[in-house]
Amino acid sequence: MDMADKEKTDKIANAKNPYCPLVKLSELSTDEDYDVRKAVIKNPNCPPSILKKIYRYEDEHSITSHNMVEIIISPNLSHKDAISFYKQYKEESGLLYQSELHLFLDMFKRFAAIVSDPEVTNNTLLEIANLDTSFHFRGGDEDNAKYLKDKLNEIKKAAKHILFKRKLKGIVIAEPAQTLDEKQEELEHQQLLEKQRQEDLKEAQEELVKNLKRIKEIVAQLKEANIESNIDSLRIRIPIEELYIKVDDHFEINPNYLEYINFINFYYVPTDNLKVSHIDWSGTNISIDPQTVYKKDLSYAKFNDDNIVFKSFAGCILIGTDISEEKESIGIEDAIIDETTKLPPSYRQTK
Repeated sequence: MDMADKEKTDKIANAKNPYCPLVKLSELSTDEDYDVRKAVIKNPNCPPSILKKIYRYEDEHSITSHNMVEIIISPNLSHKDAISFYKQYKEESGLLYQSELHLFLDMFKRFAAIVSDPEVTNNTLLEIANLDTSFHFRGGDEDNAKYLKDKLNEIKKAAKHILFKRKLKGIVIAEPAQTLDEKQEELEHQQLLEKQRQEDLKEAQEELVKNLKRIKEIVAQLKEANIESNIDSLRIRIPIEELYIKVDDHFEINPNYLEYINFINFYYVPTDNLKVSHIDWSGTNISIDPQTVYKKDLSYAKFNDDNIVFKSFAGCILIGTDISEEKESIGIEDAIIDETTKLPPSYRQTK
């Protein structure tokens, strides 16, 4: 058994373990391997929130898999969610393949069990009674389409019959309120998932910083060897929610990335309400509007000619600012400047 097979076997063993910690189970729920995710679904203690997470993963990655059906028929998934996922699955399946026949039959067995549950709510019965019975197979397989329709109609008929009897007797079974224990369990689970999310975020951030550091080293080596490098092709795009952090009423560059801003791709990155002061932007491809950055404060920052997309600095703080590389005409009337402000030579000549 090679390392990859052993790793997969270990993951499946963990996923099947009824005592597997929720954080670990949540991590395995979006594993790239189909069999690992299936093992999580089959875990008898897999909570509804993780089942929903796997369903979303399968759906977002356009995976036509038995896993989605396994989730729908899982006893750990509520009746309400099972019906909701079934409707979504059927809608997105469109024209069915012959191989999908047994998947729908498996789901119908779950619906039959729901209908026969004496505690099933009136709303759930009504949902089943109103399910769409139109099925279409590729190649115009009318026999299988009729077979599925007849099977579902039997279940719908049973649901309507129970609803009718309850109406005659005045029986209404509503959705049960969540108990305190269930609320506490859900809260603890969400906290565990949030902890996992933070750990994943930290790991991704460390990987990004590692890559940026490596790019910085490569560029330095190229410069030392007098080899021209196309820095634009090396820049890394970082998600905005990772690149920026919210500080009170404005945004700032995540401190983890400040040392490597020259190697970050700022193309199409918004700069409204961004703190840009005290940073050397001259080696970046950032484009800012001085009128919309945080407090119009560009003090002690350095910019190249491509960094400023709007040439009016009216009302901006330019103390200690270096805009000496500006080539086009600029307007600094009403800007706050002093002897430390570095202006373009062309501007000085016109004064």
